[in-house]
Amino acid sequence: MKKIHVITAAILSAFILVGILIMIFNSNNYEEPVSPGLSANGLQVESEEMHDYSADAEDTSQTLALMDENELVLRIEATGGVQWNGAVIDARWLNLQTGGVYEFFVDFYTPSRQVGLMVQTNSIWRHIILTPVFNPGNRGWYSFRGVLDLSDLEGSLPFDQIQFVKLGNASGGINDHLDILFFMRNFVVTREGTEIFRSDFSNGTGFFNASGGNISVVPDPDIEILLHTILTNHNDNLTILHNGRWRLTLDDELPAGRFYRISIDALHLILLDESDYLSAPVLIVNGVEEINGYWQGEIINNDMDDYRFISGIMSFDIEANMPISTLDFIFDINEVEVWAMDFIKIEQVGEAHLTPQWDLNLQSLYERFADYFMFGNIISPHDFNNPETLAMFLHHYNAVTAENAMKPAYIAPAPGVFDFSQSDLIVDWAAANNIAMIGHTLVWHGQSAPWLNRNPDGTVLTRAEARANMESFIREYAGRYSGRIFSWDVVNEVFRDDDSFSGDWRNHLRRDSSNPAAVSHWYLAYANGADESAGESGADYIFDAFVFARRYDPHARLFYNDYNEEVPAKREAIAQMVEELNEQWRSHPEYDGRLLIEGIGMQSHFNHNTDLGLVQAAIQRFIRTGATLAVTELDITFGSEAAPAIPMTPEQSARQSAMYAHLFGLYIEFADYIERVTMWAKSDGQSWRSWGSPVLFDGNFAAKDAFFAVIGVQ
Repeated sequence: MKKIHVITAAILSAFILVGILIMIFNSNNYEEPVSPGLSANGLQVESEEMHDYSADAEDTSQTLALMDENELVLRIEATGGVQWNGAVIDARWLNLQTGGVYEFFVDFYTPSRQVGLMVQTNSIWRHIILTPVFNPGNRGWYSFRGVLDLSDLEGSLPFDQIQFVKLGNASGGINDHLDILFFMRNFVVTREGTEIFRSDFSNGTGFFNASGGNISVVPDPDIEILLHTILTNHNDNLTILHNGRWRLTLDDELPAGRFYRISIDALHLILLDESDYLSAPVLIVNGVEEINGYWQGEIINNDMDDYRFISGIMSFDIEANMPISTLDFIFDINEVEVWAMDFIKIEQVGEAHLTPQWDLNLQSLYERFADYFMFGNIISPHDFNNPETLAMFLHHYNAVTAENAMKPAYIAPAPGVFDFSQSDLIVDWAAANNIAMIGHTLVWHGQSAPWLNRNPDGTVLTRAEARANMESFIREYAGRYSGRIFSWDVVNEVFRDDDSFSGDWRNHLRRDSSNPAAVSHWYLAYANGADESAGESGADYIFDAFVFARRYDPHARLFYNDYNEEVPAKREAIAQMVEELNEQWRSHPEYDGRLLIEGIGMQSHFNHNTDLGLVQAAIQRFIRTGATLAVTELDITFGSEAAPAIPMTPEQSARQSAMYAHLFGLYIEFADYIERVTMWAKSDGQSWRSWGSPVLFDGNFAAKDAFFAVIGVQ
């Protein structure tokens, strides 16, 4: 699914180079580094009356904290070799235990190379702090904070070191050979706000050891403090729940029956070679309702070295159907992603309205189309805390897809570590209610843990290693649910968005390692060791994924899933791949008389400019492959992130209704080949594209004109 994703284990610390910070935050936002427990700059909350949580915050906006000339720091020389050269500390000295959540604080300074730094564990390679690439011209200390979440682990620690090392580079480990010099100070570890370890290096190197190179304790280098980094709001009302999730507890509840806009000053740092997806945080209201964020107005987007810095105002629009007491900001998953947020603002938008409720007297969508195809929607684990949501789902839908909880990164975050807690909840509920469970997804370049196809330093595994990991993952995952999944989205989004078709579908795969927006590490790993003389290539991972899925869940129907599937070049690439791999399957030793790729998933993330004639052409071309079709992630946006369609104008509503009516007319016309239509949000406010009012129910849970247009299709 082409969507805003949270691509790496989000670390709520803020930092950037002087030039970027000046562009992003004005001087009134600059802060002095603070010790654990000291409030950072103000947290602002507004409704009809101002709720100010910043009254007790210390004003440090104009202060520069000059260094104590007698302070001792750790000097670290990392001399070439491998990425993990630097300093290490035995994890046992830090009193770390499985089941805990720990905050790490440290200051870094480097006068030499343009290279980033990283704090991580060994063995399971959990990233705690990742810095941007330091510019030697900007001489100063930078303060960082990160989180090590061990709440998912039990028993003894699966690692024995915390490493302070060079930041790796996923495009080939280009930092490995660098000799770099850096300094660290003020290393502190806390648990639940209580300090459990501190090192001021007054006893020499103490618990620290060198790992490639040399370490020593020296007085603070004679450098000028130019600028301090901005920490995430550190306030009694803002607490960490677990890694990447922060809760704002309101002293005064926000009344129900009103429309609110939650805004934060947001900064996003992501490695350019991670993916083409720009992620965004998610807001959970009262621990139950999920709201996707959108960039509001102009954003600053700068590429620097290996990084992209994006900043601006991130907003969340809420229709409050109950009093609001807590807001959880979730900065989620994947690898080398950093978010910072500052200055939370809550404002009422528009007039008060009635508390929204689902109308269960409306005609059921799945019953309306029972003679044609299944009708589905998405669900998330937090939905199970809301009986009204579940009642609505059972009324309208007979197929369910997990929006995020069944993606690879949630299932297998580390080698040998599988977490089925969220997926079990959804699969069990679907079975208990006789709802078709759609497995989404097994193999994807996005939202997948790097261990599947990469080494800890970011280089790709060999073909044999990646293939073994893929089989192991699918065996454990698909095998667990064998016989309980109606269909799997086995492989997701392997093709680029090209303007023309070359004649060979392999030429259109995400395989360009020089272009971060067009690369799959599955492809690169499978190419690493491929015998081209024997016809092997990086593309072989697609066939293997389907073979493994059939082997370990022979009961499920197997689908390929992609977006922009109506675009002619991608349409033909998808169709030819399906035809060729199904033909290849016929000569495979495990051939069972069925198609290997039994279905093509048309995501159908459309907008007001989508040419529905191309959609019809795609349906007709895919039918000729012999595969079944499914519409897997349907929505139609209007407006833009900069100009949200909230609420829709009468003209936008009429146009959206006409497009939905046209589409469902096509789906009925070709119903012999379409087994399912799934919407990709229950209401506009819950959509990842909420700015575009994209689905059949508005943020107040009311049926839109588009709903009645769909129900009325002949």
